Amino acid sequence: MRIGICGGTYDPLHLGHIALVRAALNSGLVDEVYVVPSGLPPHKRKELVSMATYRFEMASCAFADEKRVRILDLEILREGPSYTLDTARMLQDKYPDEAFFLIYGSDILRDIERWHQPAALLAEWPLLLANRGGVADDASRKLAQQLREKLGARIQFFDAPSIDLSATRIRKLATVGQPIDDYVLPEVARFIKKHALYRWNDELIEVDQGLWVALHLMEQRLWPLLKRKQLLHSLNVMMYALHLARRHQVDLRQVALAAILHDCAKCLPLKEQ
Repeated sequence: MRIGICGGTYDPLHLGHIALVRAALNSGLVDEVYVVPSGLPPHKRKELVSMATYRFEMASCAFADEKRVRILDLEILREGPSYTLDTARMLQDKYPDEAFFLIYGSDILRDIERWHQPAALLAEWPLLLANRGGVADDASRKLAQQLREKLGARIQFFDAPSIDLSATRIRKLATVGQPIDDYVLPEVARFIKKHALYRWNDELIEVDQGLWVALHLMEQRLWPLLKRKQLLHSLNVMMYALHLARRHQVDLRQVALAAILHDCAKCLPLKEQ
């Protein structure tokens, strides 16, 4: 079976992501797509990426009716930064008889040589790149040819709709309570509203990067211990607790850790609590 790997932050998962996955499936180049929300994205260390559970659940509800799409949590569970090379190797080791492809928009050609071990990545897996609007521009084709000659890259293009969306803009709209229905699926919009996702983003700028990483790591430990509904509840409590801690000028670290852990043993058998 031919399987496309479509990794990303998905913060939030928007219509551009949906179009990319559907176009890849419709191209006939892959039989299934594995959508892999990142754990700790190495290229976004200076940003406060939303907790992984929120991003995983947005992907899950967006593709709930698509039988050819699987949402994987392997990057969420892996310790350390999420690198595409490591993810692809893990999948190839787990499914040695499957053929894997990396799915992206053609714009990654400008940056891929700055990724983690690009030579190894391109040597081991072919790229399937979306032609936005059904047209591969001359610059993309030139860059692709250079990578073929320099690193032996195997690159194919497929047609995809031109949907230019900014996740940053969507988050900003959600933060101020503006509608985002034109940018995400209805079920994703409902999820964002239900969990007040991005509501406190302006305040989270003050959260120390070290604390945010620590909270991601704590979420990772809670992932196998709590049911998804309970973990979402714990994260919602944590986010509101951070808002209150900032307002009342109390220690953010103590408040955040207490909030995220307040139900940490709730789903465990009594003897293990």
